[in-house]
Parts: sequence; structure tokens; C-alpha cells
Amino acid sequence: MGFDKPQDLTWAQAKPKLTCDELVAYMRAKQVRFDLCDEAEAARYLTEETFYAQLSPLSYLFDRMPDGSFVDLDFASLADLVELDRALRRVALDASLDVEAQLKVELMAELTARDDEDGFSVVDDYWLSLGAGARHSLKNDLDTHASRNTIEGSPWLAKEYLDHLLERYELDMPLWKFLQLSFFATTIQLYRFCGVRWGKPEMCARISVLNDVKAIRNSCAHGNNLLDAIGSRDAHEPDALVVAALGDAGLRREEWQPWLSNRRMRELTSLFWAMGHWGLMEGPEGAARIASWDALWERVADHADLYEGGKLVRGSLAFLERAQRALSWRG
Repeated sequence: MGFDKPQDLTWAQAKPKLTCDELVAYMRAKQVRFDLCDEAEAARYLTEETFYAQLSPLSYLFDRMPDGSFVDLDFASLADLVELDRALRRVALDASLDVEAQLKVELMAELTARDDEDGFSVVDDYWLSLGAGARHSLKNDLDTHASRNTIEGSPWLAKEYLDHLLERYELDMPLWKFLQLSFFATTIQLYRFCGVRWGKPEMCARISVLNDVKAIRNSCAHGNNLLDAIGSRDAHEPDALVVAALGDAGLRREEWQPWLSNRRMRELTSLFWAMGHWGLMEGPEGAARIASWDALWERVADHADLYEGGKLVRGSLAFLERAQRALSWRG
């Protein structure tokens, strides 16, 4: 519901601050209806539950006329999509954090089973494989993490332990302690390094999927909408592991290609694959996660009438549900 800035105006002049009542009037001018949610409730929602800049991008997922006005959109549909996005972020964040944890568990299990690793040399060699800039960034990341997690008397989590890291050009730290301090991006890089080091190409093959999971984790953790990015299209293919799994689940290319030509949809589908690969739907905790995802899709079904004016919304949510149910369990 935005507009281009006229050349003779500053942004402050072209997009001035509006009160809630003025925002409601602006939306009404764009043919947004207030039948299911009256204007007073819309103003309250924009004041107490969200703000316009979070809601506005989601409007682009609904059908519009050539002049930019909406074909059939009630404010209630936008508000509901904001809440749905929040619900999706909660379950996706939970899953992505556990993928990150399982990645570290896998690395430690492999290290423990190997007679040719003591836990220190792999970290030292990883450090030495980095360029000066990457070492500096890694040192800052570890330093930041250590500062947040300092435990009195611990030689591993004390900030002072890392002060001369760059000068030493080695970590002198075992893998199990390094993993306590590393952020997700570093863990993925180390995972690739270990895949090459240990002659396990299947580990290297998962890097693209893991980067997608990291993107979802970061978006969720920072409170960024997920669904407002599903409208664009590009020529990129989903990861080969995901494509193979979709085929195994009986989905033909013509069924998934229209949806996975969008980056956000690819990232979410990679998360579903990772959930299945690392067994996140198994055991007691898996049962709780299954219930959470089922509740999300039940919510979508219960509110389906609110998305009648958004073919993109309906189709995307239907595909995400199908992909999640197909990929999140290990076959």
C-alpha cells in the first residue's frame, strides 16, 4: 500500500507520519474494507497489537486492480495474516534452533567415534584454514559470545581467554568448547570443513539446506515477517536433497516448481527437510512439535475464508502444509 516518492519531494514529505485514523482512511481509499473488523478495532489493533509497517507488506499478497486498489480485501484478513505469520515464526524458530543443536550433536558424535581426532587439532586446523579477515570476524564472534556467557572460574568461557586469539593464530580449544561459543554461521562453516576433513561428502551436500535454515532462524529471531516475502519469483532451484525428498514424497516438479521459485518458500521447505533428516518429529519432544505444526495448519483451515481474495496466500499456505507433512518425517 505504499507509493513512489515524487522527484520534487523528500521522503519525509512524500510519506509523512500518519495517525491511526489517517492510516485507516488511507487504507479505505485503497478499497480495503472494514466490514469484518470495524475502523475503531482496526485503529486499536494498529496501536496495541502491531504497527502499519509490519502489516502493509502483507497486503501485496492479495489481488489488486491495475490502479493499485484491492479487489476484495477486508482489514480482518490483513490482521489475521499478521497473527498467522507470528504463529509460523514461533514453530519455525523452535525447529531451526533444534536443527542447530542437532548439528553440534552430530559433530560431537562423529568426533567421539574417530580415533584420529583429539578434539583440539580440528579446531586449530579450522582456524588456520581461515584468512586474516575471517579470523578477525571469528574472534569477535567468540569474544562476544564469551562475554555474554562468562562463568566465574571457567577457563573456557572467560573473556580473557580469547584476548590474544589473533596473535596466536590458533585456538588451543577443543571442539566441544568451541561449539559452545560458535554462532550458527560458524557452526555451518565448521561442519563443511569437517565434512572435507573426514571424507564425508554427504555433510558438505547439506550446506545449502543449512544456510536456508539459518536464514529462517535469523528472520524469526529478529521478528521479521516470513510471509511478506513469498510474492517474488526467481530462476533458482531448490537444493538437490530437497528436490529428491519431494520426489520421494510423490510431488511432481509441476506441483512444487511454481512455489519454490520463491526464496522464502525454498528456505521454509529446506527447514522441513532438515526437521526430517535430524529426526525432530520423533520421540516425546517430536510429538509436541507435531502438535504445534498441526495446530498451525488447523488455524489456517479455520480462517480460510479470510484469504479468499488472495490466491497467492491460499496456494502458498497449502503447499507449505503439504511440504511440511511430507518432509518432516524421516522415511
